[in-house]
Amino acid sequence: NNPQLRKSYATPALFPIDGLDQILSQGADWLYAYTPSDGRELWRMKYGSLGLSLSSRAVFGKDLMFLCTGYSRSELQAIRLPVGTNAASHVWKYTKGAPTMSSPLLVGGELYFVSDSGGMFTCLDATTGQEIYRERLGGSHSASPMFADGHILVPDQEGTTCVIAPGRTFKLVARNKLPGRIMATPAALGDALCLRTDSALYRFSTRK
Repeated sequence: NNPQLRKSYATPALFPIDGLDQILSQGADWLYAYTPSDGRELWRMKYGSLGLSLSSRAVFGKDLMFLCTGYSRSELQAIRLPVGTNAASHVWKYTKGAPTMSSPLLVGGELYFVSDSGGMFTCLDATTGQEIYRERLGGSHSASPMFADGHILVPDQEGTTCVIAPGRTFKLVARNKLPGRIMATPAALGDALCLRTDSALYRFSTRK
């Protein structure tokens, strides 16, 4: 009954399931689905382990929903959403270095994420959850990895952004350093990249 264990800050997602738009809301210990028109609960699913203070946003692909369960004991879970008479079900779970703040990233058939501390960057097979590689980038992380211009960008709180080539072999392309701390996920604006530190807002673009 501790209210501190019932918090969630995760952003709900609107997603079509079996021909019906549904609002998927990640609670502290359950995943809930509602109808957008009247808020009626359609179904719910327990994560299977305690989760609280979720902030990571779920991503969708490969007919699955990928989410992190938050603090206490974070897991990255792949959930098959209900279709027809089939209920929602767990497909796989992964526990090593699952983030509590940053969101996972799906590119092609691979799912990428970075741990909060130590900067362990992990690539999984999105369909099976099999670990493809784990590499230490270092640093502390709250910003989510993003995919832009054919590369994965992974900013850390110390102001360093690692540029990584997508694929099943780890390839660090570059490390770029800015003064200040990076807590927010970068944003793409046309052919420009916007990146905010605790002291400035930067816009990078290719010179023409």
